[in-house]
Amino acid sequence: MSSRLTELFSHWKQTVSEGRLPLVVALHGDSDTLIKRAVETLLDHFFAAGGKPLNYQTFDARTTRPSQWAVAVRTSPMMARQRVVHVTDADGALGGDGAAVADDDLSCVTDYLDHTRGKGVLLFTARTVNTKGKLAAAIDAAGGLFGFATFEKQQDVNQFIRSLFKRRGITIDEAAVSYLADALGRSAEAIIGEVDKLSEYAAKGRGITLHDAQDMVQRLQGHEIFELNRALVQKDAVKSLTLLDRMYNNLLTSKRKVAASGLPLLVLSTCIEGEFRKLAVAKQFEETNDSKGLAAALKLRQNVAGIIMANARRFTTEELERTLSHIHRVDKRLKSTSLSSKLLLEDLILSICAKRR
Repeated sequence: MSSRLTELFSHWKQTVSEGRLPLVVALHGDSDTLIKRAVETLLDHFFAAGGKPLNYQTFDARTTRPSQWAVAVRTSPMMARQRVVHVTDADGALGGDGAAVADDDLSCVTDYLDHTRGKGVLLFTARTVNTKGKLAAAIDAAGGLFGFATFEKQQDVNQFIRSLFKRRGITIDEAAVSYLADALGRSAEAIIGEVDKLSEYAAKGRGITLHDAQDMVQRLQGHEIFELNRALVQKDAVKSLTLLDRMYNNLLTSKRKVAASGLPLLVLSTCIEGEFRKLAVAKQFEETNDSKGLAAALKLRQNVAGIIMANARRFTTEELERTLSHIHRVDKRLKSTSLSSKLLLEDLILSICAKRR
């Protein structure tokens, strides 16, 4: 962990241990791993003596209302000193990306923040916040806003990449460091994942050159969509969401000259819609297991058609029809609303990967 992140965590741990948190707290940053560690630190402090199952409650801000959070956090704790009510994906409530929440709806939360004593702590986690928003500004003024941004400057990204290779005992050219920092963005998870892959180049003891870095990035550009396709048809929600997160948080896709606004439509049309239309066609040949007929219908090689046929068996005809209808709705909303494209795609992925069979 970089010295800056060490300082951030030290400050967070000290604030928690000394009981200096207000009744409403917000943690934000682009790294799910760092936010998760910060939440665990808080829960370990509050429930060191037990009582967590009865007093730790979570809400998804995208599907619940502020009034529900307020009722939960005002509920008396059971067999513990306090409750912790954790509201996840709270970007919209905190004025960041996502569907905005009206200030009037949030008044029950800001009112709770004004209390000198409360029955529980209301914890928000989000990737982005806007401190000009009513709730985020109030939490910030009370000392409850904590940022866990992975990197503050570009040079921090460079240093992080150097440290990862050094830890693995691998040398890397400065030109390669700069190239990777530009290509991989500022998501710690994305950087660590790609550095692990690139480290395989150095398995025989040689260092990493600029050519190695360029070759890896070029290969990844072609593999992202394929990997997401495969994870979706296998109903692997965790891997699918991880891949989508990687595509949004690093800059690999931009190297394909796809504008940021075009990325969600690329994922939806090229990856998800195209793949699931093939699965729908495959259902027509499933009963007779006619991969040759499917190959002719899709104009693909028979071995590829056989893979599609096997993937189609994971879905019922009704599931595929629902998925294609859902895709159509998402496509329409991407083009006609200001809703977060990433949230729309995540919701679609979760509906696809639901284990209904």
